Amino acid sequence: PKPRQRPLTFRSLQPQLHCICQCLLCIEGDDQQVAMNAPRRIVFAVDESEECERALSWLREHLYKLGDEVHLVHVLPYQPQQLDPEEQAGAPPVDFLPVEAPPPPEEREARAKAFLKSNFLDRTQELRPPLVPHVISSKSVTDTVGGILVRTADELGASAIVVASKTHTRLQEFYLGSTTNHITAHSMKPVLVVH
Repeated sequence: PKPRQRPLTFRSLQPQLHCICQCLLCIEGDDQQVAMNAPRRIVFAVDESEECERALSWLREHLYKLGDEVHLVHVLPYQPQQLDPEEQAGAPPVDFLPVEAPPPPEEREARAKAFLKSNFLDRTQELRPPLVPHVISSKSVTDTVGGILVRTADELGASAIVVASKTHTRLQEFYLGSTTNHITAHSMKPVLVVH
């Protein structure tokens, strides 16, 4: 009789996935050898989701090696500043409803830095070297979050980009786009998507 095959599960594939990740990032030798060589730079895409926190735990458990530089990149999407009524050209808005002005860019960046510190940096103080936070504001509508992450990884000479997969409806993905899809389509670096 033909032997029964076990179904593939995440747990059964975990050793192979770990091996693939290590091969992708060209790891040779033990932790001390890696630390003596030029450090690997890993870009980790940060947002305010629970999936992101789980992805960081996965990175620490399966990918991080002593001496790695992990760069936390938090991109703030483009947010147009509201003009004063005297500065607006043309007719006023049709609905005449008051709209709350968005916070100034400095306040948004300060909030993002505080978020990174409380949710990521304070929880990973034992890592050496410590995680490197980056808060980047998108300057225009066409400057997408995915595009900024790819560009930052290139500028840093990253070995890989790690992103958390999030569930979007088809409608959300059509209107908002998918940062993960953009990164996997445009990055020349290995991209690890943590589900």
